[in-house]
Amino acid sequence: MKTLGKFAILSVMLLHLAKIFTPIDTLPILFISTLLVFICCLPLQGPGFKKITLLFLLAAGAIAFYYQLSFTAWLQSFVSMTNVIAIIAVMQLFVLPLELGGYSNTVAYWLKKSFRKESSLFLFAMLVTHLFSSFLLFGTVPVMISLFDKAIKNYIPDYRRFLSAAIVRGYAIALLWAPGAVIVLLVLQVTGVTWFDIFIPAMLLGAIGLAVAYGLEHVTRMNRPIATRTVEREDEPAAAAAAWRQTTHIALVVVGLIALVAFFESISLGTGAGPVLLAGPAPAAGCCISAGTPGWPRFCKRTGRAA
Repeated sequence: MKTLGKFAILSVMLLHLAKIFTPIDTLPILFISTLLVFICCLPLQGPGFKKITLLFLLAAGAIAFYYQLSFTAWLQSFVSMTNVIAIIAVMQLFVLPLELGGYSNTVAYWLKKSFRKESSLFLFAMLVTHLFSSFLLFGTVPVMISLFDKAIKNYIPDYRRFLSAAIVRGYAIALLWAPGAVIVLLVLQVTGVTWFDIFIPAMLLGAIGLAVAYGLEHVTRMNRPIATRTVEREDEPAAAAAAWRQTTHIALVVVGLIALVAFFESISLGTGAGPVLLAGPAPAAGCCISAGTPGWPRFCKRTGRAA
């Protein structure tokens, strides 16, 4: 059942890509795939999520029945939000380059090298989470915990509170502008604007949010020096070179994702969330290729398990 659900999610993603390039009516096939996603994946959710999902489904069905909508309208309403499923599936491909690249070593290097106060370390953890959230989305929290947990234990006494606050704030603020964020996709779908139209004001709001979050922690509880400092090792030049290289990789991924979305919107290739869906695979594949020969085959394998 779980495997069938993954294939159904993959088919939803491929059908949305096909809609961009072909005039073929994919509604019947998309409806079947969406129905399979619903049947296979709903039992895997928690009881609270199941109740809310069924409540909204029954309410929507009652409204459609009351207004005597056509059969086609029923199908369209059922698949209307499947572009969100497709975007989330595409964005999860970015998890693999992080697994291949060993980015936890880079995070540990910068933690040991660059910070003398808890507030500056908090800002770093929040900014890294914010950056990764722009393309990892729902995969951000477990990835950030694996990147930061061991390193921060050596620096911060109350590291659990410290790390949870940094991750939550960095992640939540990224939802204002991240191209794959569900809130952003809803705005694009309902209003019909392009993602680049809201990018600059949303980024400004995000910058304000990050500044306020940092200021509150700096003033109230974290204006203290970090007690533990790591002695420089003999392999420091090699570690520094690897850290700069991997930091550059992450920056290029974010810039590449934004540039591709803007490019696809400028040539009117896809509407609404279409440019975001098209822009996702290329940077993820590029990261896997840059990680070495094993990266590309594993990227291809991951596309079948993106859900």
